Amino acid sequence: MRQERKVRVRSGSRDINRFPREDGRLADCLMTYATEFLEKGLPRPALLALKSDQVIQYDLAGLVDPGQSLMGPMLAAVAGQEGVECVALVGTLRMRRKKGQPGLPSIAVYIEWPDNRWVMRWLALGPERKVLGDGPIYRSAVEGWPRPSGLGGWFAQSRRTGLRLKVTPAGAAAQVH
Repeated sequence: MRQERKVRVRSGSRDINRFPREDGRLADCLMTYATEFLEKGLPRPALLALKSDQVIQYDLAGLVDPGQSLMGPMLAAVAGQEGVECVALVGTLRMRRKKGQPGLPSIAVYIEWPDNRWVMRWLALGPERKVLGDGPIYRSAVEGWPRPSGLGGWFAQSRRTGLRLKVTPAGAAAQVH
């Protein structure tokens, strides 16, 4: 059965100061950007596709559905687009320290590159969106950390399955091939 979902997409030119190419700097800039929303509420999940001269933002709220598995294929299709240097998942996630425990709401930034390199930053939040701890927790593939469970592998999935996102203007249907 075919399911139709609407995803809000915005794009703009890539400001290299706001979206630098260096792994750690990009993660820090995106974390700063995500935490700016805390006064208004928890940021909605979004995926950024960074190209050499363009940033495309996909609002993922319309895809979050516990009964469906639309998120993984969509993220892989975005990663499979022509010219994507990296993708970044930014927003509120529930981070668990131990399996089986309820997760804490956290502001999270997870960035992945086509060579399977990744960087993650997250900031645990308590009641009333107050930051817990001393600041963001940093993890990356180059430091030897295992990839976080349930995140990433989108470029590999795109290569394996051939998923490529083709975006059409509003009023026409977006297609995943």
